[in-house]
Amino acid sequence: MQCDDAPARGSRIPTVLAWSSLALNLALVAGVVVLSLLAFPTGWWTSDLDAPVLLAFAAVGALVASRRGDNTIGWLFCAGATIWASGSLGHQYAQGGLAHPTSVWPRTAEAAWAARWLTGLGWGLLATFPVAAVS
Repeated sequence: MQCDDAPARGSRIPTVLAWSSLALNLALVAGVVVLSLLAFPTGWWTSDLDAPVLLAFAAVGALVASRRGDNTIGWLFCAGATIWASGSLGHQYAQGGLAHPTSVWPRTAEAAWAARWLTGLGWGLLATFPVAAVS
């Protein structure tokens, strides 16, 4: 006898993707903290509120997208938080390279440029929340 659980297996894909997005965000924020400690051992990250706010968006997005895979807001939160976290990692890398110009931090100017664009794109996706909530 063959069990037909193909629809059940197909519904796990959004759940796995949503929680993987949260795990990726956790890894990116951990990378930001490590780079911050390497670049500025006595200081702290330039924007202390970025990590908790970013992880809050990522967690809410993962929760909503995993429960309701067709909900646009959950996916916007997941994507916006991931892109914003990537921008924060690039920003911290660029700041570390600028703080220690004689060390081996290649492509800091490119990282700073990419960080600006990624952070803006991430915020732009998160700012579409009111529009997505209405439609």
